[in-house]
Amino acid sequence: MKKIVVILVLVLSPFAMGLFAQCDSNDLKGVGIAFDYSWKLVPTICTDAESDPPMPFDTSEWRRIYFVHGLGGDFQNRHQWTRPADACRKGLASNFPARKCRTECPIQGNLDTSLSMRLFDLESAINLSVYFDSVHGDNLITPSRSIMITHGIGGMHVRELMHKNLITKGYLSKDFGGLVTIATPLQGAKILNPENRQMLLDFGANGYTNLLKGPIDAKNRGISSTLEAEVKTIMENAMRPIMEKHLEADPYRNKYMFFNDYYKNVASDYFVGSSRIDTLNRDTTYAQYRNFPKIAFYAVEPTTNTLWRTLNWMAMDPDLYGCFDANSDFEYHDQTIRIMINSYQAMKEYHRAEYDRMNKQSEIPIIGIIYYWANSDKINKEYSSSVEWGKGLDWINSANEQWKTIMGNTLILSNGGATRRLRENDGVVLAESAMNLPGASRLPIRIYPNEDSPVDFEKGSSHMQVRNDAGLKEHLRKLLDGKYDPWFQTPKIKE
Repeated sequence: MKKIVVILVLVLSPFAMGLFAQCDSNDLKGVGIAFDYSWKLVPTICTDAESDPPMPFDTSEWRRIYFVHGLGGDFQNRHQWTRPADACRKGLASNFPARKCRTECPIQGNLDTSLSMRLFDLESAINLSVYFDSVHGDNLITPSRSIMITHGIGGMHVRELMHKNLITKGYLSKDFGGLVTIATPLQGAKILNPENRQMLLDFGANGYTNLLKGPIDAKNRGISSTLEAEVKTIMENAMRPIMEKHLEADPYRNKYMFFNDYYKNVASDYFVGSSRIDTLNRDTTYAQYRNFPKIAFYAVEPTTNTLWRTLNWMAMDPDLYGCFDANSDFEYHDQTIRIMINSYQAMKEYHRAEYDRMNKQSEIPIIGIIYYWANSDKINKEYSSSVEWGKGLDWINSANEQWKTIMGNTLILSNGGATRRLRENDGVVLAESAMNLPGASRLPIRIYPNEDSPVDFEKGSSHMQVRNDAGLKEHLRKLLDGKYDPWFQTPKIKE
């Protein structure tokens, strides 16, 4: 039951719309559909005449590959997005050969630190690797041939590092020479905008309040239930305090916020419309930046059950699975959410049945009047209990639609009839943001659909899942095979 509430209470931590779009008619409930292609700000593709011709592929070359985590990475040295790094270095997955590479998963420090400290941590980790590579007796590595593969806001921090070097040192980097962003809010995350933050807070607070109504009602009636204590314990463990002031009557309501990491210092500048993002985008005026190999990957989840698919991989760390094995979207839902829904539904129906039974007794001529007089309080309490459990159930049933609005996935237009515009997304980041890398070496790459199956919109990747799923496996293999840009081709280790 604790896992059940984690997902519901944790429910709350950017954006899109891609080249393929589909929605389930059951999910839209009859509302007219119009896919939103208005974003079509296609990233500038580098076609400069001054671009250097590709170097002949050197099968003896060894390279350094950095895997830079985002907000979902554990800065306390636990996992650090190590699964794809291990696969590249050791060949731990089928159909994914080991490469001639050394890998590093830089630790970027506490999320409460300033951006400058975050960049200092990143630079320090890179410098240490460069030093190691320079003194290693065999397989010397050229730093400028190293690859940065980044997830989420980790991609923004590498862009920040490149920008910093460009304006202070006159070059992008001498320690790495290519950038890959995966599920990065390149043009901002709607969830970070003030109005969406408020929606998120309201969403979490309402969920917490409504989920507790039934268990608290049971407690007040002397019915044994562990739900109230479990919900509050999980809230304390799962959330971080963000407000000094909160309601005295309920110290949990405003003291904790969902997806707290998304409001830390390291993410504060990356909302949609941010001047900071505009500054990074203007780096395309520099030829060095335009000629720098860089590719954006983005993920897309189906429109049905987006919230639960996403929370599945928020609550269940993808890095705890085997290499590229984080593929079961509904494991957590089936083991927890479905059980909770059934429990709330059963309690609602039980109290409603008791109310109906007692109410029918009170309708018996003459005797019914006496019965109602003796049991009116209990009859009313049965009705009230049914309503209270129903509030938690209603919140669960509406959560997916609310989540779409919070992350900017859906917008209802009114022009002679309701029309819903849908934007593709990975459950957190809109695709139109994650795919728009200014000055990219080539067009953005969608993780799914893939070559292993025909176009299947039930196959997708969520924001955290894409760190270690089958989609990443296929496209990372293609990247290192040089199929997207010859610069990234990395020799295989012969078995």
